[in-house]
Amino acid sequence: MLAVVNANQMAQAALNIKVYPNPIKAGNALNLEMDIPSSEELVINLVNMSGANVYHNESHVGSGIQTKEINLAGNLKPGIYVLNVIYQGKATSEKIYIQ
Repeated sequence: MLAVVNANQMAQAALNIKVYPNPIKAGNALNLEMDIPSSEELVINLVNMSGANVYHNESHVGSGIQTKEINLAGNLKPGIYVLNVIYQGKATSEKIYIQ
């Protein structure tokens, strides 16, 4: 039997993430917890619904459970944003709700 998976499911298999709190109040910090299989470069982007990148971070992360705190600027308007985490060329996306 052949299983069909989408790109997000493939990325989830390589990288498990947890984002909290969600929803979040504007100006507060967002926490991103990841189970990293191996030491690698990691790219984090936060994109608004117009497609503009409002946060960008590139860093090298070690293997194991890693937590990153993302300080959201107080000038982000309430609404829906998309958090993209790129690891080993695969993207995992989560909707973020800012109040």
